Amino acid sequence: MQSGKDKAAGARNTNGFPETKRAAFSQGNYSTKRRPAQGPRHGKVRGDCWTKRVRRSAHMLRVPPSWALDVADLAAAEAMGARWVCLLEQEQRVVYKATIGRVRSKGVLLDRGYGRQLALPLGHWLLEGEGEPAPEPAATQGVLL
Repeated sequence: MQSGKDKAAGARNTNGFPETKRAAFSQGNYSTKRRPAQGPRHGKVRGDCWTKRVRRSAHMLRVPPSWALDVADLAAAEAMGARWVCLLEQEQRVVYKATIGRVRSKGVLLDRGYGRQLALPLGHWLLEGEGEPAPEPAATQGVLL
């Protein structure tokens, strides 16, 4: 039975924390590291292509003009059998494609606050079904035409 002092202060567990806070200190098995078998955190692997939806105005790097991909997502997609990266650009309705090998060999490693990424310049991407490099961004980028 609790004394009056214990009732006023609240019951304590063996670590000295109030009993009501026990759930916050549960012994869950949480990990911040992703296993490649779980797949990429962004986008989906469909067949041999890792597909991801992007918006040019929000996601494309301006300096250098490129698309950046999370290194962990790239490894996870590759582990699931992906050989291609397919970016479905929503604003101009263009599909940018590149092999994962090209991203690894020609990409520039960077970390601008969103984790480690490989940025592949626009000149190394193919437009789906065209076989030619994607165009450089317009000089009037950011201006509505």
